[in-house]
Amino acid sequence: MPYIDSAGIGCLVNGYVSHQNAGQRLRLVGVTDRVRTALRVANVEQFFPVFSSVADAE
Repeated sequence: MPYIDSAGIGCLVNGYVSHQNAGQRLRLVGVTDRVRTALRVANVEQFFPVFSSVADAE
């Protein structure tokens, strides 16, 4: 996805919390620079490890 807004970031945070409660980890793959910047500005990037491929994330 080339762009994310505050609602999208909120969905990611909800997904993060759900995964944490289930003892799982949420990972992001193929994140654009623009999305990374939005996560950084929202001060949530530390919750989302970013990988370049699904194989790397696994």
